[in-house]
Amino acid sequence: MVNQVDVLLSQLGTGKWNFLHFIVTGLATGMPAPHALSGAFVVPRIDHSCRQADIEYGNYHSSDYKNDSCTYLDQSDGEDLQEEKLCTEWDYDNSTFTTTITSEFDLVCQKEYIRALYSSLYMIGVLVGSPFIGYLSDK
Repeated sequence: MVNQVDVLLSQLGTGKWNFLHFIVTGLATGMPAPHALSGAFVVPRIDHSCRQADIEYGNYHSSDYKNDSCTYLDQSDGEDLQEEKLCTEWDYDNSTFTTTITSEFDLVCQKEYIRALYSSLYMIGVLVGSPFIGYLSDK
């Protein structure tokens, strides 16, 4: 195989057009990798906690308690009974990523399945698109 490549290069030469072709081919083959691996950086799992208004309950403040990540105990009516409610807003741990699709669109708790859907839809696009791109490249 190496001898065949040497013979081919000695006949064609190593001019600027071969170098340009090599660069363009390298770019085209290197482009899919970052897109396939982007899910780890675009839609990562982020630590989060339920955000609620700072409400005072006698001697206690709601900010004194670390809430569960998806629910909180509501005692806003002043009674001793606490009702568990689903969160509508969250505080995110931004120590690793300052902003992501996960935090921008609140893809946590009931919407967490959308994070997995991102990768699945990308791979379905690759599965459907690859044969057509191969066909178009031959035309």
